[in-house]
Amino acid sequence: MPNTRVAEGCIVKVHYIGRIGNGEIFDATREDQPVEFRVGSGQVMREFEEAVLGMALDEEKIFAVPPEKAYGQKKENFEQTIPRSELPADYVPEVGHILGRKEGKNILTPVRIKGVTDRTVTVDLNHPLAGETLYFHLKVVGLSEPEE
Repeated sequence: MPNTRVAEGCIVKVHYIGRIGNGEIFDATREDQPVEFRVGSGQVMREFEEAVLGMALDEEKIFAVPPEKAYGQKKENFEQTIPRSELPADYVPEVGHILGRKEGKNILTPVRIKGVTDRTVTVDLNHPLAGETLYFHLKVVGLSEPEE
């Protein structure tokens, strides 16, 4: 299997670091916990799957995902004001903090606090990475051939 390249259906393990344009890391794997997925299964964003296609074991790659293919462009004035009484009593909100906003039964969407008063908290409903180009540095650390 030394010449095996990543193809549709392969199970791959990758380590990655995700950064935004200013170099800030927004996500990364841990040294002992690579991400594992079957290429073409939709477990990771399509651009991530496309980036690993054709790569070999131990190969590294850097690629970018534009906002339109990640979390979209940032919408102006896309915010909501929440009464502080709806937040946990012991929580001290601060501008810039990220909260989990419940949508539906079990989905938490991250929102960033824009403003705080004695009675309310204003949150930006855009995903914190909206408007950002995402830069990934990845390395294939495990690879199995597709099953026939």
